[in-house]
Parts: sequence; structure tokens; C-alpha cells
Amino acid sequence: MKTCGRKRSTNTPSGVALAVACLLGFSGWLGCANVNDSASRPANFSSVFIHGMEGLVAPLAGNENVRKPEFIEDDPVLGEVARFRITVSATKPDLFIDLLDKSVGLETSLWPRSALSREDVVAGYYEVSERTGQWDKPLVSGVKLFDVSITLSTAFITPTTRLIIYEDTTSEGKPAGAATFEIVNEFYYMAVLGDSIAWGNGLREDEKYSSIVARQIQSELGVRVINQVRAHNGAIITPTDFDSLPVGTFWGEVPTAAISVNLQIDLVQSPELVELVVLDGCINDIGLDRLLNPDYEPDEIQFLTDAFCYQEMVVLLQKVRQTMPNATVIVTPYYQIVSESSDLFGLEAYASVNAEEPIEDADELKTALIKNSITFEERARIGISTAINTVNRDDPLGQRVYLADLVFPPERAIFAPDPWLWGLTEDNEIVQALGLGLRLYPEDPIAPRRFEQCGEDGVVIGLAFCLFASTGHPNPQGAAVYAEAIIETLREAGVLQQTND
Repeated sequence: MKTCGRKRSTNTPSGVALAVACLLGFSGWLGCANVNDSASRPANFSSVFIHGMEGLVAPLAGNENVRKPEFIEDDPVLGEVARFRITVSATKPDLFIDLLDKSVGLETSLWPRSALSREDVVAGYYEVSERTGQWDKPLVSGVKLFDVSITLSTAFITPTTRLIIYEDTTSEGKPAGAATFEIVNEFYYMAVLGDSIAWGNGLREDEKYSSIVARQIQSELGVRVINQVRAHNGAIITPTDFDSLPVGTFWGEVPTAAISVNLQIDLVQSPELVELVVLDGCINDIGLDRLLNPDYEPDEIQFLTDAFCYQEMVVLLQKVRQTMPNATVIVTPYYQIVSESSDLFGLEAYASVNAEEPIEDADELKTALIKNSITFEERARIGISTAINTVNRDDPLGQRVYLADLVFPPERAIFAPDPWLWGLTEDNEIVQALGLGLRLYPEDPIAPRRFEQCGEDGVVIGLAFCLFASTGHPNPQGAAVYAEAIIETLREAGVLQQTND
């Protein structure tokens, strides 16, 4: 059983959406916790808080609670070690320190140096000393400051190692009131720029292709990827007068600021450290209201696609190379949205969402959308590929920009029997519980949270476009195909090693 006991933030949904989000697995986002956890804690457990660190370095981008050792030294018993000091507040010096990394099956404990001989040390050891003198902030009665000096074998530092400091345990022997952070051996900076496809509309965070790629890099290179995702729903390439900086919490699924891909580049922190850029762009410059509109002819779609997916893409890629000169850049192409495999009923229902007049001939609609989809996919691929060649030709460092070899077969198009794109569904009890009275519903698991925010002030995309924002975007299967293509391109570029497959 789950319950939400933390103070709700201003972005936490209420009412039906709160229950829906917990059911859909947003417990981490909402602050839900197992009720048994609190019941199993000691009645008077104490919490440990971190007040300072020495010998550890934070990433120069993002806000992840992760550090890397500032120095690596040799130890006669442990070999290469990291030595660092953490200042914590606790009620007593009898602290415990664990290392945890479920991704590699790592779960071990460090031991006080005074409690064992050096030969017994496996992962490392620590010493605790009370800090004397004045502290700049008052402490709760009974709480003291302690310096914890840690010697940790680098063999136990993975890209996702979590260090846990605590002084009490639950009745099940688990840490209670622990202070924790991740310690890794090195940072790898990555930036994701572009539109809703690059953002990953409708996908849970771990399903997004940028997350899959980051995990693969971590696994193969043994580094921690610091991923700056600046892409967002509705983004266009070209700067406009409507470009604006995000204020407060910004969620790319329901953007409250119009940030062109050009402006996204300027928002990347420590750009000189970025080693990988994954980007897309140009579909929103053309507009889905044109691509999926039977009133637009293929020659009009071709003209717009050539202008934005080639001419504007050249300008964009040149700026990326100038701003992030040490990065390998991978551009993803687009796919055929509608094909002969697309279900007529689904197409008619989706087209009617933005239609000003009723759809009279569904067969004619499908034929027109297929022609426009094929024209866009083919011309976008040609335009992006030509833009990449133009930028690489003029780059004194040679080829640094690559096109991911990505193709969605027609049978994977929207509303096909086995698609790689999100569609619509009539059978979505959870979304229906929100009482919006829709005929068909987005089938993605993010829809309830998106519905909660689409009507808020400041959203820069239209209501219908916001509610149905996942439709036509890669679903988990499609995102996995994207990730595979990007990973293979990283091997082509020499970032990752070639495999023998």
C-alpha cells in the first residue's frame, strides 16, 4: 500500500489526478512512500544531514546530487583510493556507511578504521571526529557536527554508486534517516536539443531514447552521464520574437516558455565540456497543422521542408559546433507518420481534433496524409543529410556531425496494427476518470499528468495540441529503435567501441 505523506509542492496534482499518478507509477515524483517504512523505524530515530564536503567535485551542469573524487591516491592495501571528508550532523559518532548500486549488484559496507585491522578492509574505511568551534547555523538540541574522513577503493566506484550515511536502522535492518549522495569516477556531459520527439513525449523518463543512450554510455565507458535535456514540446529551429527563457520549474511535455532550438543551445551549461549532442528539429517549423492537413499539397510540404530541414538546419548545426566545439553531434531524422497500414478510424478521429469542419471523406483524407507524410520524411532526410555534409565539409576538424541511420517501416506508422508510435484508445479507464468527455484518449502513461497541466496559465501550446501531445510520437518500442540507431552511430564515430555482432 502506498501513501503520500510529504508536503505537496506547487506542481503536485490534486484530487483524481493524484490518485491516478500514484497508480501509474509516479510515486517518486509525488513523494509517495511505503507506509510500512515509517512503521518499522525506531521510535526515536535520528536523521543525518550533510553540511559540507571536501575532496569531492560537483558536476558543472545540472543539479544532480552526485560527486566525483577530486584526487586519486595509492594505498598500500587497497590500491587506488579516493580520500574525502564529509561534514554531517548527527546525535552520536557511531555512524554507519554503506555503498549501494543495484545496477551492478553492489551492496557493501565500509568499516570504522578503529574496528578492524587493515587486512580486513575490502571497499574502504572511515574515521569520525567531532567538529569543535562555532557553526554558522544553529543545530537542534542533542545534535552535533562530525567530520567523516573516508577512504574508498576506486574499484567500488561505479557510474551509479550511492553512498549512504546513517546512525539508526529500521526493524528490518535498513538505514533510517540516512544522508545520501552518488559518488562516481568521472563525468560525461551530454546535451539533448530539439522538439517533442527529442524530449520523449508520452514516455517515462527511463524509456526515453536519451536515457537509454546515457545508460549505454555509462555501461561501456564507466562514466556518469550528466544529461542536459533542453528539448521540449513544440520547439522550432528558428529564433522568433516569442522566444523566452523558462521561469521556475519547466517541464518539456507541457512547456511554459517558447524556446527555439537555437535558444536551447544558449541554455546549455558548460558547453565547452559537452562531449555529445543529440538533436532534431524542423518539423514544428513546417507545422503539423500543415503536414496532417489534406488542404496542403505535397509540393508545398516539399518547399517548406527544404527550407527548414536544410537551410535552417545548416545554421543550427554551425552554431552547435561553434558553441560546443568538443562534442560529437548526432542528428536524428524523421519518419513517415501516416502510411497505408494506418487505421482509417484512428486517423479520422485524430484529424477531427484540430479540424475546423467535419471530415467528409475519410479515404481521401488518408490518401492526402500519406502523400504528405512520405514527402516530408524523404525531403527531411535529404535536407538534414545535406546540411550535415555541408557543415562537416567546412569544419577544420573534419566530420563531427553524424546522421543516425534510423528508419521506421510503413507498417510501424501511426494507428498501424503494431506501431512504433503512440496512438489513441477507447479503453483508458484511468484517463476517463478525469472526466474530460473525450471520444478517444491518448494511450501514453503520462497523459494524466499532462492533462492536469495543459489548462494552466502560461502554457505556450494550444490545448488540443497539449492534451494529445503524445500521439504520433515514438512509443517505448519506437524510442528503443531510436536509441539503437544513436548507439550504432556512436560506434561509427568512435565514441563507443565497435561490437562483433
